[in-house]
Formats: sequence, structure tokens, C-alpha cells
Amino acid sequence: MPWVTNTVVEARREFVTLADLPGANVRALCRKFNVSPKTAYKLLKRFRARGDQGLQDVSRRPLGNTPKIPERVARAVSSIRAAHPQWGGRRIARELHAQGVIRVPAPSTITNILSRLGLRQSGDQFGTIASLSAMPSGRMVRFWRDQVPFVLDERNLLIVLEHLIGKRVLERRRGHFGKLARDAANCGL
Repeated sequence: MPWVTNTVVEARREFVTLADLPGANVRALCRKFNVSPKTAYKLLKRFRARGDQGLQDVSRRPLGNTPKIPERVARAVSSIRAAHPQWGGRRIARELHAQGVIRVPAPSTITNILSRLGLRQSGDQFGTIASLSAMPSGRMVRFWRDQVPFVLDERNLLIVLEHLIGKRVLERRRGHFGKLARDAANCGL
């Protein structure tokens, strides 16, 4: 018996021919050709719509690009960031919404716009935490009492510090938080 070699298109043509016969069991053909029913029905639909062209591989490339952010929105993001250099994507999105912008982009998109415009430095979100880690322990406790209203006593401060020096945050900023943990321990917390 000679070797049988089929290309993918020939195997698909054979499958479609057998599936179009009257009384054909598509599920049984799927098992025979080792194809999922979802793929088989998709192939049959493409073949019936486009003929032999439907048997060819179809590109998975998107038909169009994602919509570009309007230039006016990028300018608004840039102007808000210029006025408030510490604000990130979430805060700028809230501000755009408050200004009445109809379609406010997602905060992550705003962060991408800031990066593209060169207005975002790596580690921006940790600026305050890094400065806290450089404070002497007594000054750090006073800072938290003055700046953050819910930190009224040392127990709440301990909860906040545990969060700040948690595993996830520590993985990002190992060097700064070691000192923060030592300062918290020196406070007797």
C-alpha cells in the first residue's frame, strides 16, 4: 500500500466533501479527522460561504488597529499632569471625568499616554514611601498622624506599615522598605 500524504487543505476538502453528503454525521467525522466540532462547523461555514477559498488558512491578524486616543484627550492629560506632577492615571481619569470629558480613557491608557509623552518616571508611585523610609522613626509616626486621618494610634500605624512592607510591595522596592521596617521596629510597633 502506498504512502498517503495529505496537505491540510486536502484533508479539509475531504472532510467537507464527506460532511456535505446526505445523512453525514459531522460529530463522527470530527472524531475520525481528530478535529473539534467547533472547528469543524467553522470550516463548513467558511466553505459554504467562500468555496475552496474557505479551506485556506485565515489570518488571525485583527482587521483594524485599536482606535487612537484623540489628540485633545492627550493634551488634556498632559496639561493636568503639568499642573499636578504627582498624579497618576487613576487620579487624572477622575479629574477628566469631573471636567466633563465624554469618553474618558481607562487609567491604564492614561498611564500609557504619560509614558509615551515622557511624563512618567519609573517608580513614580513610590516617591512618598521612599521619602518616608528616609525619615527618623519619631518623625515618621508624626507624619502619619498628621497626614493620614485614619491613623490615630500606633495599632493603625502598624497595619499601614505592614501593608507597605508586605511581600508584594517589598518585591518592588526591597532597599527602601528594609529601612522602613527597622524604623517601625525602633518605634516599638
